[in-house]
Amino acid sequence: MSETPVNDEAAEAVRTYLLFLENPESMRDEAAIAAARDAVAAATDPLAKLDAYAALDRLQRIDGDAFRAGFARHAKAYALARSIPASAFEAMGVPRADLAAAGLAAGGRTVGAAAAPAPRTGSRARRVSVDEVMTVAKGLADTFTIASLASAAATTTQTATKALRSMEDQGIVVAVGEDRDHAGPGRAPMLYRVK
Repeated sequence: MSETPVNDEAAEAVRTYLLFLENPESMRDEAAIAAARDAVAAATDPLAKLDAYAALDRLQRIDGDAFRAGFARHAKAYALARSIPASAFEAMGVPRADLAAAGLAAGGRTVGAAAAPAPRTGSRARRVSVDEVMTVAKGLADTFTIASLASAAATTTQTATKALRSMEDQGIVVAVGEDRDHAGPGRAPMLYRVK
């Protein structure tokens, strides 16, 4: 079966979203972060230093909403062009809410004009606070990634990342290097441990 050509922007939006889901840390531009840290250190004027800190903060934050918005905008066209069923996206870890936002059907069918919307559960999952994620992290005996912390705390990678950054700032956790056992696409995730 021949595939319909896919818009480069659509393919890149789907690719970066899937990479974000698999390993949020891989989306950080470490070279830009290092340059921003140098700019903070070099700034002598208080306002220049303030601007440098703001730039550093923006670079260190991983904006999952931007990746989700790109996926929601482009995933349906990508799936239609490549005959990809919603179940394939689910197998890649795409949450049902993100499938629904993209107009993709759940349950394994390829999306199309007749595809039904994702089923609604009628109730929302309980929100997990950053403090709760921090409590879970403190109970982990081994090294962990942001994704494994999110899974252990039953929360999103965004909330797990926010909790991790807070714990790093407080000196509760430290990065111990990239996961050498990583075999998937993209950069290996960073491993962390509680001090």
